[in-house]
Amino acid sequence: MSWFHDLETELDRAPCAAVVAISLPHLRGSIIAGGADFGEAVVHAIIAGLEDRFDGRLVSRSWGQEIFAVISGVSRLEEISKLASTIEAAFDEPFHCMGRLLHIVPSIGISLSPDDGMTFRELLSKAQIAADIALHPGNGTQLFAGEMAENFHRAAAIEDALRDAVANRTLTLAYQPQFDLNMGRFSGVEVLVRWDDPHLGPISPADFIPIAERSGVIPRLGGWVLSEATRQFSAHGAAASGLELAINVSPRQLVDRGFVFEVEEVLDTSGIRPEQLTIEITEGLMLHDIRATSATLNEVRSLGVRTAIDDFGAGFSNLAYLRNLPLDQLKIDRDFVKHLRRDPRSRTVLDSTIGLGHGLGLQVCVEGVESVEQFGMLQSLGCDLAQGFYLAHPCAIEQLDGHMRADYRRITGIADAFDDGTVASGLNDRVDAGPG
Repeated sequence: MSWFHDLETELDRAPCAAVVAISLPHLRGSIIAGGADFGEAVVHAIIAGLEDRFDGRLVSRSWGQEIFAVISGVSRLEEISKLASTIEAAFDEPFHCMGRLLHIVPSIGISLSPDDGMTFRELLSKAQIAADIALHPGNGTQLFAGEMAENFHRAAAIEDALRDAVANRTLTLAYQPQFDLNMGRFSGVEVLVRWDDPHLGPISPADFIPIAERSGVIPRLGGWVLSEATRQFSAHGAAASGLELAINVSPRQLVDRGFVFEVEEVLDTSGIRPEQLTIEITEGLMLHDIRATSATLNEVRSLGVRTAIDDFGAGFSNLAYLRNLPLDQLKIDRDFVKHLRRDPRSRTVLDSTIGLGHGLGLQVCVEGVESVEQFGMLQSLGCDLAQGFYLAHPCAIEQLDGHMRADYRRITGIADAFDDGTVASGLNDRVDAGPG
């Protein structure tokens, strides 16, 4: 490839230099709309702008939706901040190209010669690893660091193993009960995905779900969770008992035309009543196309299924989501309750957020309840639902009934919640027998 040879030659001429990889992940849609010639013109406009800013020190070439550059005369780490700012400034203003105005958000990675390697191939690989890290929201321009390569290769291994796990259905599901503070009983569960890979060991959802999102595996993973969770929920008696089931869905699933049909199918085959099913979308991952998402949620609700925002407050909480999306429930992130006991402001914020949800006509659930003090405060604040380790740990569907019975007795202090007819676990019609 000539571009590779050109940049390799340029690096050989420079005793010290930076190798830069610039990925343009959001350009794909513009290329589809405007054609390959338009995409090429945009890339050339970006390169011209970069070269103007570096006054002959930058030599760059493009390959598809990536730009690679060698910048000579970079010998100290202190210079990297200025270099990164200069590159980022090239993208601050919109690009005018073939009569169109484009705002382009790049992903930028940088490696240094000779610190990070002696050959262009090695330095380019490390700059690309850093650019991949920079793809994640909030990471900004990334300078290669030694641990990045290890993290990158682990992420690649997780992605490969995850594809196999989804194809072979070797992941498992756990169910975390939710406590209804108004009724004084467990009323539903949230399904959680668990993965113990035979080679990589137990892998947290916090690690593999973002990889599933970036790699495009998430629609197949999410589809399996939806069908398997509803199947288990019905087969083990939880659906017949009246318990509710909450399933987290990726925004990518919501823009898939087939998602509503998937929901219809599981309702038809599982025996779960529509009002027992809640589809949750994670606020931290939202939401590239709010109109399409809103349309899908409206179709889901037309089936009688409930909708919720999960992890509200985990990141930047966009109140427009609450105003514009058709929702039934607001789930408040665990960070809101973490400091309730020693920080009066946390209580004020939580109280206001619960009030906001109620003011919008939403049921409010708080996650991460880990102490009796937190539980009591949520009751006093008028929260509707709560979940967390104080109330109940996630468990397999086969253990759900027994765990909820035991946890109810612990929480309420009632020796046997079922002897006096109290509905503790929600299994109203099954007080003498566990599910299954």
